[in-house]
Amino acid sequence: MTLACRSLAAFLAVAAAGAWRAPCGRADEPAVIVARVGATTITAVQLEAAVRRGNAAALPAGPQRQQAEAAALEQLVEAALLEQVVAKAAITADPAAVDAAVATFQKQITGRGGTFAAFLAQTGRDEATFRGQVALEIAVRQLVTQRLTPQAVAGYFEKHRREIDGTLVRVSHVVLRPDLGRGEAAVEEGLARAAAIRGRILQGEMTFAEAARAHSAGPSRRRGGDVGYLPRHSVAHEEFAKQAFALAKGDISQPFVTSFGVHLLQVTDVQPGDRTLVSLRPQVEQVMAQQIVRDALAEARRDAQVEIAPGVPHFDPATPADGSKPRRVIVAEPAMQH
Repeated sequence: MTLACRSLAAFLAVAAAGAWRAPCGRADEPAVIVARVGATTITAVQLEAAVRRGNAAALPAGPQRQQAEAAALEQLVEAALLEQVVAKAAITADPAAVDAAVATFQKQITGRGGTFAAFLAQTGRDEATFRGQVALEIAVRQLVTQRLTPQAVAGYFEKHRREIDGTLVRVSHVVLRPDLGRGEAAVEEGLARAAAIRGRILQGEMTFAEAARAHSAGPSRRRGGDVGYLPRHSVAHEEFAKQAFALAKGDISQPFVTSFGVHLLQVTDVQPGDRTLVSLRPQVEQVMAQQIVRDALAEARRDAQVEIAPGVPHFDPATPADGSKPRRVIVAEPAMQH
């Protein structure tokens, strides 16, 4: 198995952890539906099993429990979406491959002194549910393999070369620190102030270094805002590094927000990296595999109608997992009964 496939397996283990075919309650009890993903339904029993697999079942009612339920529901929704993706692509897992994967897993469980039956009971699954999850993982790997062509890998490397080949950018910044106790209004005022500073720099009224010395709240103001050379992935805040590597030498960013404040950046120098695709291929394939799955999920979300029942905690779509804002949980009020 390649590094990309091993990474994908870990990614899918999270995305599909709650395979939605979990066993329901007694046969004579109607299933309580908590969500619909197109024609696929997710029940309260399945959601509770997913929460239990996340070791959050003992949490008392409150924000932490709601966060855990929202995370579990998202896993179930993503599993349903992935199944729809592979069905649309006419990809099915080879039953022999599923048998082999299940047998390997059972052997691993036995080697650790457990039993497959105990594992299924502990995680709220039956064997058909587990086999369905394995089949989904295999099918999604096939989807990724189809899209992970040599041409696609080379194209990705060229597009993102500066982010992964060891390139360093020298960055200066102006940071404004809004009074967060005043909420969104203070942040908006900070963004407006940063935009005005940027406008004055672009109009030649001051240099970036002069703006940093006059307005920045960070210690780098004493150096004209200079924070030195940064790699793409370092101790710097992800949004900070992302913004910096999107700039050419001499460019000034638009104002943006991190947990440290409102920022303006300027790249003052670039030291190109020297790492090649040959040496970086495993890492490139790993990142691409994860991105292919994320893109497939995003496309599936656009095509499929996802409905959440009132009273069920779920994440606000305006705060996606890969966004810069903390995830917010929504709990819609149940409709009044008459």
